[in-house]
Parts: sequence; structure tokens; C-alpha cells
Amino acid sequence: MKLPNETKDKLAKAKIFLVKDLFVRSRIELTETMDATPQQIASLFATVAAAVAPKPKTALNLLQACKATDHFSINLGTEETNFKIGKGLTELVGPAGVGKTQFCLTLCVESLVPGKRNSGQDSSVLYIDTESTFSPSRIIEIAQKRYPDHFSSPAALQDITSNIIVFKETKTAALLERLMEIETNIIERNVQLLIVDSIAHPVRMDFDNSCLPQRQQMLSKIACQLKFLGETFGIPIVVTNQIMARFKDDNATGPEAYRSSITAALGVSWAHAVNTRLVLDQGGRLSIAKSPQYPPTVFNYQISSAGTYIQGKSSGS
Repeated sequence: MKLPNETKDKLAKAKIFLVKDLFVRSRIELTETMDATPQQIASLFATVAAAVAPKPKTALNLLQACKATDHFSINLGTEETNFKIGKGLTELVGPAGVGKTQFCLTLCVESLVPGKRNSGQDSSVLYIDTESTFSPSRIIEIAQKRYPDHFSSPAALQDITSNIIVFKETKTAALLERLMEIETNIIERNVQLLIVDSIAHPVRMDFDNSCLPQRQQMLSKIACQLKFLGETFGIPIVVTNQIMARFKDDNATGPEAYRSSITAALGVSWAHAVNTRLVLDQGGRLSIAKSPQYPPTVFNYQISSAGTYIQGKSSGS
């Protein structure tokens, strides 16, 4: 940032080294500590703000940026379905046992297949496991069954398993702290994908219904950091979420008021933070409930020894 040397010296003497150090001080305080006029302090604030404020982008800029990072998208479908997990915050929602973790493990393998996308031996996946469901043996099975030519040797299997970095975080505070410190890992290990499996488990363990404001505040911080990481590094961010049942509809009357319904856990604020929501059901269907890229669509999916495959559109779609 271009500032006069005299101003830089005054900032240093006032122990102002970062932008946040400047903006947490009052202007009256700065006029005294920097021996400056109110007009000079106002000019300093305006100069710094203009330098750090995000610049507007055109649609063309954004399109070019998407094409530049298109290699980060992960295709789990056939050429006909062309179903991809791209950058941004993607949420997998479904009941227990529906295959959310299997979906995540398959994404790990797809992210690290040599010669596909921008991946290879120098790329990695970060996997934050909050429920102790990560299975390295399942990773090996999916890799061998899905790409037998690539993963036929012990050396190849060692490469893929050594490039999946697993963190176990069972508390929301620890999860947020991990996310705040994870940038170095992303840069040093050339991370292609970040997974949190699951987001709901630690939140539900740490917060009951009497702590909803605190829960929403924590979720907002986690969502902001996840989206920041996805946007900054242009990588897919995938989280799994649980479901909940609602047994009362305040807008209905009679028996309809107490008919149960299934919805994603964690509330409306979290739902708005998610870029893409994919809903898995016990019937082997994957529904695109929310997406900036795809219209609402229902696909069939199948889980086998080779992991998860997205098949053709459901007949009801």
C-alpha cells in the first residue's frame, strides 16, 4: 500500500501494522497518537479503505474465473448425466445410512486420480471427521474397484491414502478453530477438496434448544469461513447434514397441523448460507433442492464396492 514514509513511521510508532489495527481505533484517538489533523486522519482512512475494499467484477470476469477453476469440479456421473460438484459450499442432506459418507469417500478418490482434473500425487484432500466415520480401508476399496488400472500397486494405494489429511473435531469451537487455521494446509498440500462430515453432529451435541442464538452465531461463523476458503482457493467445499422431523404446521388446521415433515437440520440461516443442497433418500434418489448451476432435478444414484455413481434422471423428474 502506497503511503508517505512519514505516515508509515507514525503508524509504526502507534503500533498499527494491520488494517484491522487501524480501523479499531477511533479517529479522535488517532489524531492524538499520530499527531495529525482530523482531515489527515480522514484521508488516511479513505486511502486504506479504497485499497482493501473488494473491487466490483463484471459477469465476464466471473465467467473467466469459473473456466480457470473448472478443473476443480468433480464429476460423479456419466457423460449423459454430467453431474459435477463445483466450487462453493455444497451440502449433502439425508437420513442415517443413506450414503452421505460413501458419497464423501468417493469424492476423495475422484479428487486424487492421477491424470484427472488437476490432481495427482502432488494434490491432497482435507477431510474433517466429526463422527468418526472415515474409513481408510473403504478408500482403498473404492480406488481399486473404480480405477483398477491406476491403483493396482501398493505404491499407488500408499500415494492416495497419504494425500488424504484427516482431522477429527468433535466440538464446534474446535471445528471453527481448525477452519481458521487451515489455509496453510490448503496451500502447502495443494488441496483439491475440503470435506466436513458432518456439520450437524457437533452442533447438535454442543447446543440444545435453549441456546439457539449462540448456535446460529457459531453456524454463521463456520459458514462464512467455509465459503471464504472455497472462494479464495476455488475449491469445492462439501459438508454433510442430518435431517429433522417437524410435527406441527402453524399454517394448517385440523389433522394437517400435526402431520410430520422431513427437512434439513440446522435451520433457515444455515440453509441460506449453503450454495448447493443435495438431498439423498432411502429410495436411491438424489434431489437437487438448491443450486446456482442446475435446475431442480432428481437423479438416481447407486452405491457399490466402487463407491457412489450418479445415474440417469429419475423417471419422476
